[in-house]
Amino acid sequence: MSKRIITIGRQFGSNGRAIGMSLAEKLGIHCYDKDLIKIASEQMDIPYEQLKRVDEKRERPWAYQVDKDSGLDRRYRYEHIDEKLFETECEVIRHLAEREDCIIVGRCANYVLRDYEHCFHVYLYAPYDDCINTIMNRYSLDEKKAEHLIRRVDKDRDYYYNYYTDEYREDMENYDLCLNTSAYSKEEILDILQFFYQKL
Repeated sequence: MSKRIITIGRQFGSNGRAIGMSLAEKLGIHCYDKDLIKIASEQMDIPYEQLKRVDEKRERPWAYQVDKDSGLDRRYRYEHIDEKLFETECEVIRHLAEREDCIIVGRCANYVLRDYEHCFHVYLYAPYDDCINTIMNRYSLDEKKAEHLIRRVDKDRDYYYNYYTDEYREDMENYDLCLNTSAYSKEEILDILQFFYQKL
């Protein structure tokens, strides 16, 4: 029997991960984000730091990792470890959905669990100026560098989502709820998401 799952897609700078972590604490369940990379690392026997380099990044089907990242350990350069990582993360996500109530951030989890019962799929976004301010404060960047980082991260995530799902990350039809995180207080957002979790 599948458990109650909330998946969170997020625009960079919308505080999606922080909201997921706070919601998990409020509900007394786990929130999986970068933890998925660590679990996959153990299963694939590839170091976490190596997998982190390709997590939620653009896939180039005709390129090996050596073409994209000269800092990658040479033992992993001539494999499509980004594809292997995605496949392993999908297995982990499905296993979690059968094992425990939890929150899963990113990694196309809404697509991976699209046929599962008791899943609620959320997309969190915010006005562009608010995202810039959030990233400036989070990473101590000036406005220009924050804008550049937002464009790069969201572009990577868009390519990643489209490549593995053949769908678009910001398509509202892929979610049960799309929420502007600047329109509500954090506590209001947590209350909204708790309400839908309890209805699952």
